Amino acid sequence: MSKSLSSAARAHARAEIGGALLAAAVLATATIAAPAPARPYTAAHGKVFVGVTGGRTAGGYARASGKPPAVFQFFVAWGDPFRYAYRRAREAGAGLMVHLSTYNGPGTRERIAPRDIALGRGDRYLLALRRDFAAYRRPVYLRLFGEMNNAANPYSAFNHDGSARDSAHARWWFRRAWRRVYLVVKGGRVATVDARLRALGMPRLGHLPMRRHAGFAELSSGNGAARLRPAAVRWLPPPQVAVQWTPMTAGSPDIAANGPDSYWPGGAYVDWVGTDFYSSFPNFPGLDRFYAIPRYAAKPFVFGEWAMWGHDDPSFMQRFFAWVAAHPRVRMLAYNQGNHPTSPFRLYRYPKAAREMRAALQSRRYAGRSGRTLETSFRRAPERPLTVPAARQARWSSWLSAAIRGLWRLTTPRTTDVPAGRASTRPMARTDARRAPLRWEFPGPISRRAAGHGACARGPERRPYGPSQAALVPALPLGGGSPCVVPFCPCLSSPRCAPGPPRRATRATPAGRRSTGI
Repeated sequence: MSKSLSSAARAHARAEIGGALLAAAVLATATIAAPAPARPYTAAHGKVFVGVTGGRTAGGYARASGKPPAVFQFFVAWGDPFRYAYRRAREAGAGLMVHLSTYNGPGTRERIAPRDIALGRGDRYLLALRRDFAAYRRPVYLRLFGEMNNAANPYSAFNHDGSARDSAHARWWFRRAWRRVYLVVKGGRVATVDARLRALGMPRLGHLPMRRHAGFAELSSGNGAARLRPAAVRWLPPPQVAVQWTPMTAGSPDIAANGPDSYWPGGAYVDWVGTDFYSSFPNFPGLDRFYAIPRYAAKPFVFGEWAMWGHDDPSFMQRFFAWVAAHPRVRMLAYNQGNHPTSPFRLYRYPKAAREMRAALQSRRYAGRSGRTLETSFRRAPERPLTVPAARQARWSSWLSAAIRGLWRLTTPRTTDVPAGRASTRPMARTDARRAPLRWEFPGPISRRAAGHGACARGPERRPYGPSQAALVPALPLGGGSPCVVPFCPCLSSPRCAPGPPRRATRATPAGRRSTGI
């Protein structure tokens, strides 16, 4: 009886331990997979950013609405550069908002499928996108794959007749493609991004840029030249970017499998939630249902596109702004004026509605450009310094100084006392060799010019110095027995040593004594 009880107890204990280990593994996986909460860069004091979408300038919108935009949105196709967007946003005095799509509008072909994005085949463009956003050093709003449940967009999973598209456009692949874009664009430690991608079942980052002055030195064969082996970067400076998820409140086609929830990538990969709204389809009941979904309640709300379309209806403007006033999570409105000056969305076509809009935007809740720039409307996130910490550089300097001193003692010739003007090749006492140790200036980099190799690429010119202020780095044989002076450079830019005549290592000696090199 005791044996059976002890066996049952042992089995129960094993089951409990196994369950605890499984729970810990699941928790660790979830911790790795989920990124840290990101800032949405909302307007201060609960205000609503007023923005405009499309066009070359925002002057027409500002005159019609009476409020210069705080945000300027541009439509960008996958793979296209958009330097013009930065320039136009700056000229308008507005923040930058980018809608990224996989095609360049109706009638054009799709450039990349969601499955290809999830498998890392678009990493080169995503890394360039992150680099440009980080160099901008201002908040950027990335509206990613808007209206994904609209069959008119190639990244949607369904056709207009309700039939499913091929497996490369399945909702499963769309959600993974979204998560990959989010993780890559946000940046950070490459090892952390790779771990999160692997936890989500996706390959690691590809097409990483190489570090120019990094890696470790190696000797090339034949000419004895020292060079650096290139190494991939380990840190991607994170930009100030907020990602917006904006489906339609009801799918097109309007089937259950094409609803907004089918494309939801998870709250950890979304900074804003919103939708598009036009006067020709005033579905306010559907807007109420979408806004009230509990899983979206923690996110600020954005109208990625909204506009007048059709006839001049001032009652729509009144109802729209009344709805915005009654829903405090709404923090951004981006009016779509269209890319062409004769677009059907331009406000000059709707004078009555434009008057209602102008009156509504006089409220202090709506923040435009007037009176203050976008940069002062919110607190900027702290930026991580990109320089090597001083303590780490000091440790490197200490270790390399000790190594160079030992190398110097092994290669420096020794002398003994001789009459003035005469040289001796007899060894010098070890006690004399320790009297004038070679010292270096740290943490600044040492100039290559001190050893006859030109100036270092970074930092002020420095020289190694000893008691006589004229000590040189010892001559080291590199490739074919030809000695070459190799200076140490803390900025990790290894010099190339060209073969040349032997160099002498000199040092100061008391009067009447002379040191000779070999």
